[in-house]
Amino acid sequence: MRALLFALAVFFFSLTARAEGTASFASAGPVLLDAAGAGRATLRNSGAAPLHVITIYARSNERDPRIPGTLTASFEGGSTKADLAPGESRPIVLKWDRQGARMTQLFGHVVVETSDSASPQRAFGVVAQPPAALGLVSNHVGTWLVLLPLLGALALLPLRMTRRIDDKLARLVALGAVGLQGALAVWALRNFDSLATRADGNDGLQLIERSRLFGSVEWYLAFDGLTLPLVLSAIALGLVGVLARVGRDYDGYFSAYLVALSGLVGALLAVDAMLLLFFLGVFALATAALIARSGLRAAVHSLLMHAVAIAALAAVVLALRRASDPSFLVDGTRAQGFALPELARGEWLERMHGGLTLFGKPFLLAAFVAVFVAAAVFLAAAPLHGALGAVFVEAPVGASILVVTGGSAIGATLLLRLGVHVLPEGVRWGAPMLAALGAASIVWAALSALGEVDLRRLAAHVAVAHAGVILLGIAAGTPQGIAGAITHAASRALLVAMLLLSADALHDRVGTVDVSRFGGLARAMPQFAALATIAFGASLALPGTLPFVSALLAASGSLPAHRAATALAALGLALLAVAMLVAHRRLLFGELDEKWKDTPELEPFGGKFQDLDLRETALLFALAVVIVGLGVAPRMVVDLSRGAVSDLDARVNPERIAIR
Repeated sequence: MRALLFALAVFFFSLTARAEGTASFASAGPVLLDAAGAGRATLRNSGAAPLHVITIYARSNERDPRIPGTLTASFEGGSTKADLAPGESRPIVLKWDRQGARMTQLFGHVVVETSDSASPQRAFGVVAQPPAALGLVSNHVGTWLVLLPLLGALALLPLRMTRRIDDKLARLVALGAVGLQGALAVWALRNFDSLATRADGNDGLQLIERSRLFGSVEWYLAFDGLTLPLVLSAIALGLVGVLARVGRDYDGYFSAYLVALSGLVGALLAVDAMLLLFFLGVFALATAALIARSGLRAAVHSLLMHAVAIAALAAVVLALRRASDPSFLVDGTRAQGFALPELARGEWLERMHGGLTLFGKPFLLAAFVAVFVAAAVFLAAAPLHGALGAVFVEAPVGASILVVTGGSAIGATLLLRLGVHVLPEGVRWGAPMLAALGAASIVWAALSALGEVDLRRLAAHVAVAHAGVILLGIAAGTPQGIAGAITHAASRALLVAMLLLSADALHDRVGTVDVSRFGGLARAMPQFAALATIAFGASLALPGTLPFVSALLAASGSLPAHRAATALAALGLALLAVAMLVAHRRLLFGELDEKWKDTPELEPFGGKFQDLDLRETALLFALAVVIVGLGVAPRMVVDLSRGAVSDLDARVNPERIAIR
């Protein structure tokens, strides 16, 4: 009898357990607020029993201000509690008060907690956009920056198929695509608030685009003080690469070039980790295709190195996502997503102490090493500089400029966004190693540059050395060091581009860049000599140039924490200066070898070197103006990163402990 009564009780309980309210929303999120900041959502009880709504609240608080301004959510009448009968719906009224908020956008969530035992916490996304000054463009500026080069590449496809294309037409199409991209980047600059930080909401991000793609992967692009200066430099140098000399083998070159530029900009803007990996893959494949047109071995080496870097990053990203707590996607779906701001909220130090591992090692240590290796590959820091010298020698100058530009920007972004932002404890642990390898990279490159006579390989050594400066600044973990690393990632690409264009001008005239064969070019080519001197001076980080400012910031930030590494880096830069000064003297001063007069290359010109043509002068002069102009007035570029530097400093130094 007791057994029968117990069975009946269990049966009755199972029936009542099934008969409970179920919360759902009448329409899929996110809810778009109107110009006055108002919106509505509808909560529905789709279950067979009454549903009790415990509370409704915006997902934001003082310690984690995800929403700019104040977002209120309640049922009509102002209550945040309600009881819904089966099938009953209630509207939720939303009101965003952005008074005092720096941000003009809102990307957030409203959470509804109910008695629904299957899913007691549900959420819907809330989005508010400023008035679209440029229609669909202004609210999708990141997408257009990625899409415009792809549209240019697609425009070239039918022309190639019908064989109605030549170098001039292909260059014109590419120039139009990158020119529009540059104009849009300038618009983004004008609408960017450099002082905005994470405390202002939206995780410190601006000009945000976020929508769900598939699964838990989102199309999530945004700007911050780290992204914007690197995107501007990437597009500016992308334009220089389009205008630079290509050579005879132009068929397909500009298509691959535009795809690589699209992948580069996408990687810089991506806030979703899987989207970041995708764009890195696009950039790696497209640059390998560019390099392969003139050097298959260098292309294979570059592709393999990039594949290793992307694989290491993928392992870290998947491990982060697997161990992270569920969060909300932009539409309110609860999932373990790939958004970097959500991954950064994981308590990774506590999880490591709880036994979390990666590659069989403590998680933070292994993850930091994997991120560092990937960043060092893209930066071409020693000893992972791979085929950089071969790329500079074999590939067209525009492709070489794109490779070093992308490497600088992506390497710094990976270390700062995935390292400092997501894994700050790992960066604090690995900072001494990072500083030591940065200094070693500078010394290695400087020693390799001593006695180097190939101007393009000398440019590769300069690039490797200045990658060490970026590592040193990030290892500092101070506002000065971080600001110096971001600025140097842009200035490194500018100075190497000047060196490569100078080398290309010489190679076009006499088919060699062996500096030991020249001498006296200061009198034979005065315009070339003046602009090349600025390029050499920038590689030495001379005062009055942008590399001087960024290197000084990186070194001053690093010195208190890593004195030995900073001193070693200074010695390496001094050795690099010796190598560059020797090459500069050999190239421009002394007497011009009389044998040049009888060479077939100079015979049509009466045995004389022709000075720079209009295109070469324009490109080198434009780069010189930027390097010197920003060197004299560096606040124009340094101030762009103020908000991001403040946020990154807060991540790596949460307790504001003074460095002794």
